[in-house]
Amino acid sequence: MLVGVTEPATGVWLFPSGDAARLVAHAQHAEALGIDELWWGDEGIARDPFAVCAAAAAATQRLHLAIGVTNPYVRHPAITGAAAATVHELAGGRFTLGLGAGGRLSLAPLGLAPTRPLTDCRAALPVIRAAAAELGVPHLPVAVGARGERFNRWASEAADGAFVSGVPLPLVDDVVAWARSVRPIRITLHLTASFDPDALEAARPSFVHGLVDCPDALRAAAGVSRAAAQAAAAALDAGDPDPARRLVDDRVVDLLCLRGTPAEVVAALAAATDRHRPDAIGIGLLAAGADGVDAGLERCADAFRRLRAI
Repeated sequence: MLVGVTEPATGVWLFPSGDAARLVAHAQHAEALGIDELWWGDEGIARDPFAVCAAAAAATQRLHLAIGVTNPYVRHPAITGAAAATVHELAGGRFTLGLGAGGRLSLAPLGLAPTRPLTDCRAALPVIRAAAAELGVPHLPVAVGARGERFNRWASEAADGAFVSGVPLPLVDDVVAWARSVRPIRITLHLTASFDPDALEAARPSFVHGLVDCPDALRAAAGVSRAAAQAAAAALDAGDPDPARRLVDDRVVDLLCLRGTPAEVVAALAAATDRHRPDAIGIGLLAAGADGVDAGLERCADAFRRLRAI
């Protein structure tokens, strides 16, 4: 590994789409490949990540399981705390709950549009922890996943860790610094990556959500106005991906996602590890279909082996 760097854990983020039994099989496959952590998204209508983690807890022995990330709106925080405590117990402590504000992908289909996301997350965290404690988990590990400064400074103040994932690549430096601004917490850094051109093309329209949520300066660098991003996102929500696909050109993709040869992805992971010294380094994997996920996990594991050999 890099000189002077404590070897970080390795992880992969996946969206829980597809057959539930195959999702559990992906967790088993990740463990067999030597991957340390598997994070499941909680974004929109898909397989329930708490149920997937519970089943995966019984089917694995070493793999750390995590939700990346839930929000205080789609479930009452007390229910989230109870669900998290249940999975934590089933996994023998191999579980982390990720908490954030939620985005268009998770909230818009339910007709939710929060106006006080940081206030609501601040209020949710003690409720989640109290519910978990009531069920015998006195300190449930909670990591905050967000892009903004105020959220990440709050994470540094109140949470156990920060899940830095889905962040536009030019913003990673700032987000990690904010998450360390008050006190040291566990930093899990995942860079979105694709090893499969077909999967990248399938995911291309969804990148418009990142354009809506990112700072104006980043949209300017991509040559996209906020109004155009919002219009394309609204069309995508309504079932028409074409405006988003046209808007998200390769320049936009390269602001949000690593792509290229495995060697190029490894070089980017190595640079991020050297620069930020995260406690865990990982990949937000874009993969299409069950076979694509299996192949993607294998490529992630190969990337991590190469990273450790540097």
